[in-house]
Amino acid sequence: MIDDMLQSFDDIKISKQVECNLSKFEEHLMQIMHKTKANADTIQKDKADILHHIHSLKSQLIAKLQKIEDDIIVSLETRENRGSSLIIAIHSDLTQLELLRLHGSEVQKLIMLHNMDQAIYEYQQSIKEIRISLDVDKTFQTFVNTLRDFGTIALNRMDFDWSPCPGNSETRCQTVSLSRPVKPPLKEGKTVKVSEFNVKESGDKDVCHISDILHLKDCRILLVDKWNSKIKMFGQDYKYQENMPLQGGPWSACSLYTEVAVTIPDHKTIQIIAITEKMLKVRDIRTRLHCWGIAVVKDQLVITTYQDAHSILILDMLGKEIRTVRPNTYLCQTGYN
Repeated sequence: MIDDMLQSFDDIKISKQVECNLSKFEEHLMQIMHKTKANADTIQKDKADILHHIHSLKSQLIAKLQKIEDDIIVSLETRENRGSSLIIAIHSDLTQLELLRLHGSEVQKLIMLHNMDQAIYEYQQSIKEIRISLDVDKTFQTFVNTLRDFGTIALNRMDFDWSPCPGNSETRCQTVSLSRPVKPPLKEGKTVKVSEFNVKESGDKDVCHISDILHLKDCRILLVDKWNSKIKMFGQDYKYQENMPLQGGPWSACSLYTEVAVTIPDHKTIQIIAITEKMLKVRDIRTRLHCWGIAVVKDQLVITTYQDAHSILILDMLGKEIRTVRPNTYLCQTGYN
């Protein structure tokens, strides 16, 4: 498709209507970018509010548990102190008994025997074998057993109020005809799902964002997962085989016979990866602009960009830039301002 587009550039009847359409589309792309950025800022604020709420709930829960623990400790120490007081009283009686035996008169010993008999009886009545256990409140135990999270994250989707797109009949400019015939549309028909498979694997830390998919010659499938910053390999039976982490978030991929090229827009890098039984990084190609889409046309790499009027970079297979295609260049050549 990119090959056809490049070959048809010279055949297009350039006019002011083309420039009008391009300007309007650029306006809407900027509008989408600004609203997306504003919404991203809102999400960051919502995230901070949620984390603050969770921290507050956590603090309340910890404070409540600490209070319960302190009350139990006080109760245990009270029971322990009763036993200690009794031991002190018995120890005092033993001391008096020993002194009386050594230095007391017969009368004093008789009185002591009488009193000690009563004391021992009282001690025996008051002393019981005590065991302490914790009977956990059923409500609290149920809370602990059933607690899974603080709550659920509610995702509310609301459509933006967009201004009319230049593709709408009310605002679009006069269309431009191409010199080469346009293929007729496909006949109406029905699509039938033949299979499906799960693209998320255990090591993923984020939601899978599959930005590109590549069918290899050996019938394996290569998926580009931008948000998890990796490429994933699946067999022809759709079973997961392996992945390769890529720094910066990959976006697009194309086949280079026994290798694949994967774009890393944020790093202005194309990573060349050998595809055998295992994936192996071979080399990096640095690009002048942020590289997004990628394709191979007549042994040349065709790279789509975002900055610099959405230029298209043409590279040789070693990564050397051959030329740059800019849509506005053709407008200037026709003499339109």
